Amino acid sequence: IQVSVYPNPASNKLNIHLSKKSECKAAIFSITGQSITQTVTFTDDVSIDTKHIPAGLYIVNVVDAKTNQKISKKLIITN
Repeated sequence: IQVSVYPNPASNKLNIHLSKKSECKAAIFSITGQSITQTVTFTDDVSIDTKHIPAGLYIVNVVDAKTNQKISKKLIITN
């Protein structure tokens, strides 16, 4: 599975797009590993409100619920 995370840098909203339909969950973590936010299970596209997240560098983890495949992407949030 391939994952697109855009826009990057993000300010108000982050979109996550999957290359093929699959049950996934996404989470945003700080560089220190603190969980910032998580999504419900989604199958192709999801949007995450990032207005409440302070500006900085983050990691977006997307995990396939069936295969447990994990994909990590760097994310910059600007306000």
